Amino acid sequence: MYCSVQGNINMKNISLTIAVCLLCAGLQAQSNSGKHETSSSKEENKTTGKSTTKNEKNFIDRYYMIKDSYKEMTDAYGPFAASDYDMDEFMKRYYALKDGYPALAKFAANYAGSKNELKDFESRYHEVKDAAPELAPVRAEYAAGKNDLKEFTTKYHEIKAAYGNLQPKVYGEYAASHHKLEEFMKRYNAIKESYPKEEHGFAYYAASNNSLEKSDKGDKGDKATKTEKSDKGAKSEKTSKAK
Repeated sequence: MYCSVQGNINMKNISLTIAVCLLCAGLQAQSNSGKHETSSSKEENKTTGKSTTKNEKNFIDRYYMIKDSYKEMTDAYGPFAASDYDMDEFMKRYYALKDGYPALAKFAANYAGSKNELKDFESRYHEVKDAAPELAPVRAEYAAGKNDLKEFTTKYHEIKAAYGNLQPKVYGEYAASHHKLEEFMKRYNAIKESYPKEEHGFAYYAASNNSLEKSDKGDKGDKATKTEKSDKGAKSEKTSKAK
């Protein structure tokens, strides 16, 4: 009988040991799974975080975003909409120049939307001021851009000769951009036609690489949409006449 009792005790101990082992294994597996998911989540955030926080909206959405938030700051509408910065970063840059360089304060929006650092912006501003007096109306555009003075000057005179009735800032934005004149004017006319009252954004959209609207797939997309609407209208008219 002693042996039987002892055997039962041993079996219980073995069962308890097995149960504890299985529980530990389960907890370890769960822990590894959690770590894997956390790691995957972090990697996903690294690859997607920048695009979703910086430039998650199209030009016109960003334009209305800042227009609604800072109604009196009309000079910032276009530069913000054309930039890759979120609102907080843009405004931080805006006041960094306005407060740090009072003499250049009126160009705060140009700097805020640019990809240049403060010292580079100031340096480029004085460079064009000293070297090219005829470019006085577009110094801020040069300071905010990346094109060298020779390329900027060439493009400035190119658009001015072709379109003599435009405002200086349009010439400056084209000169600072990487677009060819035909593409720039195509984009300029696209936003002007679609949003005629938003003149503060015309030149900035034309010079940027941002899409105009959420459904915008470039000028080809715009043309396709317009053609599609036109075709639908024509079909409807024919159907109506047939009836």
